[in-house]
Amino acid sequence: MPPSLLFLFGLTGLLALATAALATRQTVLRMANSVIDVEAALRTLLMHAMTDRLPEGIALWDKDDRLVLCNQAYREFFSRVNGILRAGVHFDDALNAELDTAYIPAAAAPSWFEQRQQRHWIGDFSERRKIGGREYGVLDKLCAGGGTLTLVNDVTAVKTKERESRDAQECYALVPLSSNEGLWAMDLRIDHFYISPRVLSIISSLSDPASFRQEDWVAAIHPDDVHKYQVGWQEDLDGVSRIFDLEYSVLHGNGEQRWISDRALVWRGLGPVHA
Repeated sequence: MPPSLLFLFGLTGLLALATAALATRQTVLRMANSVIDVEAALRTLLMHAMTDRLPEGIALWDKDDRLVLCNQAYREFFSRVNGILRAGVHFDDALNAELDTAYIPAAAAPSWFEQRQQRHWIGDFSERRKIGGREYGVLDKLCAGGGTLTLVNDVTAVKTKERESRDAQECYALVPLSSNEGLWAMDLRIDHFYISPRVLSIISSLSDPASFRQEDWVAAIHPDDVHKYQVGWQEDLDGVSRIFDLEYSVLHGNGEQRWISDRALVWRGLGPVHA
């Protein structure tokens, strides 16, 4: 066989081997990528399964501020934008969706958007949000490898206990001021009225303090002073003054007219507390 033909057959064989090797390499790469994709999908599914068991809302954003995943609690907190909360959505688009669905009052929207971005980028800055009558804490944590973790907690119960504790402390602060007098309090949020036995003794009432109502007290006021008392009370409700200080007369059980000084410290939004 001529040398030229031998060279041609040899070159063809080398090309065939190279082509086969390239095809094999591509097949191996595809298989490796498939394994990587499967492993990544399994990791994502595992993270979803783990985070969905947590009561806190969790959203993970990558270094480009695109959503990697969010758990069921996060979707429930932001149910009005649930349709946009899918992998790959940009953080800014999620914020715009919150604005479009009135999660933020219109008057606060322009400044809120920029402030929310800054808190997200800087991290470790908490934000309080009111959604559907409940209060939530929103905190962004920067991840070591890049990206940001957003945590959302329902803090309604905590805030309620803090408010109740503060109310109790403020009421107790009034006790020394009224140790020689009577004490009564009213919480308009829950329509709760409290009156001390000392106040009841002023009008010689034998009523149970637990069942005594403000209307019962008004009924004991001298007819000439009822209007004055009601005007002062209404000014309290209207927020004209935080301090209530009024002298008026009440009727003792024996018909005797007695003058009293009714002093009050009022907490706006929490209901007035009188001493």
